[in-house]
Amino acid sequence: VEAGSIFAFLGANGSGKTTTIRMLIGLLRPTRGSIRVAGIDVVARPRRVREAIGYMGQKVSLYQGLTLRENVQFYAGLHGLEGSALGRRWAALRERFSLAQAEGSRAEDLPAGLRQRAGLALAMLHEPNVLFLDEPTAGVDLASRALFWDLIREQKRAGTTIFVTTHFLDEADHCDFVAFLDEGRLVAEATPEGLRERWTDGYRAFCPAAPDQAETRSRLLGDAGWSVAAAPDGLALHSPRATTAMLAALRQAAGPEEAPLVRIEQPAIAEAFHRLMREARGRKESRP
Repeated sequence: VEAGSIFAFLGANGSGKTTTIRMLIGLLRPTRGSIRVAGIDVVARPRRVREAIGYMGQKVSLYQGLTLRENVQFYAGLHGLEGSALGRRWAALRERFSLAQAEGSRAEDLPAGLRQRAGLALAMLHEPNVLFLDEPTAGVDLASRALFWDLIREQKRAGTTIFVTTHFLDEADHCDFVAFLDEGRLVAEATPEGLRERWTDGYRAFCPAAPDQAETRSRLLGDAGWSVAAAPDGLALHSPRATTAMLAALRQAAGPEEAPLVRIEQPAIAEAFHRLMREARGRKESRP
């Protein structure tokens, strides 16, 4: 996984995402193979790797009976963070995650969305170089999901490497690289656009064009890389990918007056996932 990137494991429930995360952070010993995280041999030194990373599990680990502030002090102590350094770090996280009013609340009394925010803040408290997030947006509403990804991207911009699992396929577009798991097997890995290019029917678009404009616009769009066909009132376009140059050509062809009539359909990551799963099932059924 490239340093300073967001890497995602996607897959259905039971596909092996959480099991893999637990191996990566040293909680489960793999049956074979080797793992290195932040330069540390996880199999040989599991406790050492846990000191070097941040981790937020599916079930946020806040200790019941303790207030949020007491949880902060406990987790900070595990990483030797105290005094003014802890005060500065927690003040910044408390403000960014909107947790000030919850500091005095017991963990068990926090609403689900707020508990998830607190869990992410605690995972980031000691400023780890690598952050593992196991389905961090599970059970939260759409607004909270959007906030979570804003916070995750902020960490990436700060140089943190982020490893995330999710079963929300649309969240793949927040990531730099995506791997699909099926029954513990890696069935595909690529950038989100790479997945679209290989495992979907590609981008489709419409460019308006009067009969006397069709030939000129068709040539411009074809030169840019679009496959072009005649359509009522315009041109139907198709491509496995949509580059910046191709989109610029589409804007140029339509012109400012007809730009509002342009339509672009981006294939959903879910389309790639369903095709991958069909291929995976086909391979399993063909095995002797």
